[in-house]
Amino acid sequence: GKFVTFVGGEWTSSDFGHHNFIYPGSEGVIIRSSDPNQNTLSRLYAVALNHKALIIVNHPASPGYNFDWDKGHDPEVERLAEVYSIAGVNEIPPGPGNSFPTRQRKGKPLYGNFIVDGLKKGFRLGMIGVGDTHDGRPGDALHALQKTPGYKDLLKPGLMGVWAKDLTRESVFDALWNRRVYGTTNNRTWLKFSINGHPMGSEIKANGKIAIKVEAASNLIIRRIDLVRNGETVRFLEPKRLETSWSPKEKATFNGTWYYVRVTLNDDHLAWSSPIWVNMS
Repeated sequence: GKFVTFVGGEWTSSDFGHHNFIYPGSEGVIIRSSDPNQNTLSRLYAVALNHKALIIVNHPASPGYNFDWDKGHDPEVERLAEVYSIAGVNEIPPGPGNSFPTRQRKGKPLYGNFIVDGLKKGFRLGMIGVGDTHDGRPGDALHALQKTPGYKDLLKPGLMGVWAKDLTRESVFDALWNRRVYGTTNNRTWLKFSINGHPMGSEIKANGKIAIKVEAASNLIIRRIDLVRNGETVRFLEPKRLETSWSPKEKATFNGTWYYVRVTLNDDHLAWSSPIWVNMS
C-alpha cells in the first residue's frame, strides 16, 4: 500500500537506442534486442502490442545512443518519453528553457531528436522524469557520492508525477498509458494542466474555443510558467510564488494543435506537463 511495482525491462539497441517496456499485470515476456526476432523497432512494437506492454523512449537526444525519431514509432504502444534523467534534459536543445542540457561526455546532443522534434512529427508522447541510475534506489542522488569516474558529474535523478485514481498497479498503469503524467528535475512540484476540463495527455475536440487551466505548487519558488504551443512559447507567467493558478487565453485554429507547460523554478529546476492535443470539431 506504499508503492507500486511493474514487470518490465530495458530494450537496449546500438542501432535504435534505448526503450523501456512495462506490462500492466504481474507477468510479461523478456524482450531482448539481441534476439533476431526482437532486434528491430517494428519487432519490439509487435511483441509489445501482442502482450499489451507500454513502451517508453529513453534519453532520445543523449549522445552515444544512436536514437533517431525517423527510424520508427508506433503510437499504439510507444506513448511516453524521458524528458529528464541524470543525463540531462531531452525536451528542447540547450538554451532558454533548458538549464540542464544532456551530458557531453559522449559528444554533442542529437539535434533533431529532442522530444519536441518527435511531437512536431505528430507523435503523441507524454513526458516523464526518471532516474536511469541503474542502482536500485529510485529518486535519490547518492551517485554524487561515488568516486567512480563519470558518476560524480551526473545530475540528480528525475521524478515523475502520476494522476491516478489510487495507488494500485491497474490505476497507475492506466494513468501512464493515457499520459496523465509529468516530469521534474528532482523537485517536488505538484502540477495540473487541462484544456476544456480534459487532463494532460488527452486528445480532444474543440470548436476553436479552449479554456486552459494550469495549477502548480512546489517546494521551490515558481519563477516562470511557459505555455508551449506546437513547440513555441506563446504565453508565459512569472508568479514568483510557491503556488499559483493560471488561465491563459488561447484559441485553437487548426487540427493537431498541441500544448504543454514548462515550469521554471528556483535553482534552474524544471517541471513539464504532458501535452494535450486539440482537433477541430
